[in-house]
Amino acid sequence: MEAEAARSSGESAYRRQDWKTTSQDLGRYVELEPKVGDNMIWFHLGSARIQTREYQGAVQPLESFIKGTGGTKTAQYAGLMLGQAYEEVGNPTRAREVYERAVSLYPGSEFAPQIRNRLRKLASASMRVLGSLSGLGFRRMHLSSRARL
Repeated sequence: MEAEAARSSGESAYRRQDWKTTSQDLGRYVELEPKVGDNMIWFHLGSARIQTREYQGAVQPLESFIKGTGGTKTAQYAGLMLGQAYEEVGNPTRAREVYERAVSLYPGSEFAPQIRNRLRKLASASMRVLGSLSGLGFRRMHLSSRARL
């Protein structure tokens, strides 16, 4: 019974856009309920945690939602949020994978431009990192060859 009360309270909080209460109550519900029957619970929990900047806590619910939903526009939006969560927790490789899958679901949707923009930002950030790493390697090589002279 406690699980149902947490679910009801969490869903009500979601409708009111009370993200903190949604995160707490739906988080409690999924802890108490071994098998979550309504896949939207995962979406609401993940979405609330994105809103409250609990990025690590948003990953598993959004992954569960996408796994149980397939190729819907809501799954594409969940992919946008999940990619953001992966970026925020320092996993750009997984973020890119999630974004690529999400944009492939509905390339012409209203979310596709945002997803493509995130992919471009990730690509340019990784190019900057590679550039700085190769620059460091070159300097080390250059300095070590001068030391031998």
